[in-house]
Amino acid sequence: MKLTNLAASALLVLLASCSKQETTLLKFDRSLAIVVKPAEGDGVPVSGATAATFLAAKTWVLFEQFNSYSSGTPSVVFKYNRSSNSTVANLQSQLNFTQSGTLSQTGTYTVKNAAGTTVVDQGTWSLTTTSGLHVVSMTSTTIANLKHTFDLQVVDSYNLTVYDEISNSYSVFYSSTNVPGNNSTSTTAAMLTAGGWKYKNYYENYLTVPCTLAYRENRISPVTALPASSSKFGFYYRFAADGTYTQITGTTTSVYTYGVWTLTDNNTKLHLQNTTVPSTPEVIYNIALLTDQTPRRFEFSDASNGNLYSEMINNSGIY
Repeated sequence: MKLTNLAASALLVLLASCSKQETTLLKFDRSLAIVVKPAEGDGVPVSGATAATFLAAKTWVLFEQFNSYSSGTPSVVFKYNRSSNSTVANLQSQLNFTQSGTLSQTGTYTVKNAAGTTVVDQGTWSLTTTSGLHVVSMTSTTIANLKHTFDLQVVDSYNLTVYDEISNSYSVFYSSTNVPGNNSTSTTAAMLTAGGWKYKNYYENYLTVPCTLAYRENRISPVTALPASSSKFGFYYRFAADGTYTQITGTTTSVYTYGVWTLTDNNTKLHLQNTTVPSTPEVIYNIALLTDQTPRRFEFSDASNGNLYSEMINNSGIY
């Protein structure tokens, strides 16, 4: 049967429903059916057999899911550790694939609840490749007549990203050992200064249900720019161990702002004071997530408006 909305397909959309691997990373533009540059890193496409092996190598945990992804205003139905997730999205599951043989592109799948203690669905899967696009088809043996198909956008040792063309949903999974924040051991200051940062996602009404995705890096259809409300955050950052920072306020490398940064409230608040224009009011972020593991992530909200929420990822190619 066709899956037409999230509620009707809660189990399989969330069960089938990113993220850097330098040598083996996939990302595809569904509308063009050609390989395009990955969202993170400069990986190269892999064969269907290799993609299937990656798929079967990990237990996958849902991190983010967006509905109406190819429309002008995608909604966020699930975000890991977000307090305002919708009821349906709370059916977060763990997903496992097994191969029927070495390098096989067929096998079985099992879906468990978020705790990994109860099987909620299982069935068979197969992977096919057309014009460089990997498509995974899943058929439930638990739920009669239930089938599910999604495009593999990214699959590597850390991250599984899929696009469901029928429900127009886009889901990001992490391997259970690489869910951001679970394994970080460095101090907040050390994680903050470990390298540059660039925008990945930006939300303007983060605390509402559903929340709207205002910007996502490399989103192809439609392409959106960072909204005006994000201007004080800067598109790129680099924090130095001496307490100074460099900020690029646009998507080019020509507009620099300099300042000083401090941490307060048991390292949960980040204060930025512009020294290029000293009269600029201090900016304060509430740190929601900061990780030193692969992939590095920095998530924060505006301390004066919790609905303005930003996600940044490791940036090594700008400065």
